[in-house]
Amino acid sequence: MSATSDIFERLEFKYLISESDAERVRRAIAPYCRPDKHNGRAGLGYPITSLYFDTPSLLFHRAKLRGDADRMKLRARVYDETGRVHLEIKRKCVDVVHKTRVGVPRDDWQRAIAGYGVPVKDNAQQRAHLEAYAHLSAQAGVDPTLLVRYEREAYASDVDNYARVTFDRNIVATPCREMLLEAPPGSQWYGLDGPSEDRIESFALLELKAELLIPYWMVSLVQELSLQRSGYSKYSNGI
Repeated sequence: MSATSDIFERLEFKYLISESDAERVRRAIAPYCRPDKHNGRAGLGYPITSLYFDTPSLLFHRAKLRGDADRMKLRARVYDETGRVHLEIKRKCVDVVHKTRVGVPRDDWQRAIAGYGVPVKDNAQQRAHLEAYAHLSAQAGVDPTLLVRYEREAYASDVDNYARVTFDRNIVATPCREMLLEAPPGSQWYGLDGPSEDRIESFALLELKAELLIPYWMVSLVQELSLQRSGYSKYSNGI
């Protein structure tokens, strides 16, 4: 599996950390990882906007609240204002994340979700991903529910087949009941990573992602910094 693969099967571990701890993580991973090419010249990361879909009864959100061992998310994700739209099915079975992704043209993504249209990479596998996405959307009876936007600073391992370290910041969400990839007129964005009753400062969401064999340097990182795992979900916190 590569970072650009359309099929993922991996472990994901999340941690809410301070900016001072984020700097410690950067120093610790430097011998093993390189910055993602999309981080930009200043290394500040890149924007991600996701439109999440759910049933009228919020079936996917409630599965997260219950801590179901097998649960899923449906979303449409973009990284800029003009490029392709990535339709993603993300299923979590205990600690293992399975994800399929298909890229569709920006001007045809709404039809693609309904089962029409052609993937940007028009091959049998991508067509199968699009068909599965459209089928699941119709079967579950989902509607647009929430827009989530944030900035991601990412690093990829140079010593493993697949391992990534990401920091997500400036996480905001707004209700969205329309097929839109930007906030509806008059919407208000709500911050999800600021101070709260449990925290006195904003946090960075650290994610460690690897194949089913976790690299030793990731294990050492967690142990040396005494990182405490979190079940943080951008979508459910936004809801």
